[in-house]
Amino acid sequence: MDTMIAASGEALPEWLVARLRAELRPGETLVWTGRPIPAVAARGAWIFSIIGGVMLIPMVVMAVVFGGIFLAVALLAKSACFLLFLLPFFGVLMIIAGIVALMPFLARRQAGNTVYALTDRRAIIWQKGPFAFHVRSFAREQLQEFQRSERPDGTGDLIFEQVPWRDGHGHQQVRCVGFTSIARVRDVEELIRATLLAPPS
Repeated sequence: MDTMIAASGEALPEWLVARLRAELRPGETLVWTGRPIPAVAARGAWIFSIIGGVMLIPMVVMAVVFGGIFLAVALLAKSACFLLFLLPFFGVLMIIAGIVALMPFLARRQAGNTVYALTDRRAIIWQKGPFAFHVRSFAREQLQEFQRSERPDGTGDLIFEQVPWRDGHGHQQVRCVGFTSIARVRDVEELIRATLLAPPS
């Protein structure tokens, strides 16, 4: 099988090449391929991880205080039953701490399992999930008002869609879908406009 090169200059893994080839429709021409830069994709996750870690500090303090109280009561009562009240709290705390700590590594892993492509008909996002392979396509009609977010080093995001959702506390959040954490984002934007949005000659 021929080797396909992403915009970053790296050779795409064979499984991604196979997926790209299989996804193309008859007569469809591949114009550009790219992938998220893992280090860039993990930056935002590191920020959330640090913020989450800071927010966990009061919970850790509470765990230590209540743990000491219940331990003292258990020793005085010569019974370990009081310590059972702490198990659900410590269990939830450990799960939250684990998720917060793993967020940057999960972001890097997802970046490694993602590939972007631009054809003469659409923009495509492939993501390999834990149980399935997810494909999103955006035709030219869906890209009329896409947005660019650019960082000082030239990396950035091209946002095609913003999907609203609510977190566990009922707060409104937005998930951005598009070509994220890519190099030379301005050049990719111009390529999309020239390929899919330019008026017919």
